[in-house]
Amino acid sequence: MPGRHRCVHGWPWTFWHWSKVVDPLAGPGPTGGDPAEAFDVIVPSLPGFGFSSPLRRADLNFGKIADLWHTLVTEVLGFEKYAVGGCDVGALVAGQLAWILQRWLKWSAAETVYSKDELLTHAMIYWTTNTIGSSIRTYANNVRYSWRPSHDRWPVVEAPTGLTLVGHENPPGVLTPEARVRHFRESDRARWYNRVNVRAHERGGHFIPWEIPGEWVEDLRRTFRIARASRD
Repeated sequence: MPGRHRCVHGWPWTFWHWSKVVDPLAGPGPTGGDPAEAFDVIVPSLPGFGFSSPLRRADLNFGKIADLWHTLVTEVLGFEKYAVGGCDVGALVAGQLAWILQRWLKWSAAETVYSKDELLTHAMIYWTTNTIGSSIRTYANNVRYSWRPSHDRWPVVEAPTGLTLVGHENPPGVLTPEARVRHFRESDRARWYNRVNVRAHERGGHFIPWEIPGEWVEDLRRTFRIARASRD
């Protein structure tokens, strides 16, 4: 039975950054995957980002957006259960294209990942919808309206969780995928999650499903193989 999977982009992403992984997730067969691991894929645009504006409220942060997405998937689309894949989350800006390009160049190996047309496509989604300002507001709201867990149990995130770690965002002194996994497992953050799958890759940066779509899809499939096996 296919799963329901929701992909949530970060910043300065657009929903189009998920375009390379939608087909492999929805139809694994042509890419060598198991058809039994197919997903119904939902790719919403974050409120205030391209084609999801104008905002009708000014207090949205990642916690409140998560509540909106839960309502979207369960009440509007009618799915009882679902899984979520996401990366990242939030200065008003002038000379917008150059500024966005600078983020992509610093946070990924953009010169080897994007063609000029692809860079312009992502930038155009912000430009034509005038949403760079409202997209940045999400980050300010994450501080202004801080999130608190609704319970005192550990791990705080009780759902089975998989993480993909990439070389371009390694902490200082961490040079290999093995060291990256070890560094995370020994960190304070690790205890927050019900970790079932932690993988690291030498390649990849801030825009993981665009930069290393094949590795990301396989990591997600592996997470759900483990989660389903433990449930059964």
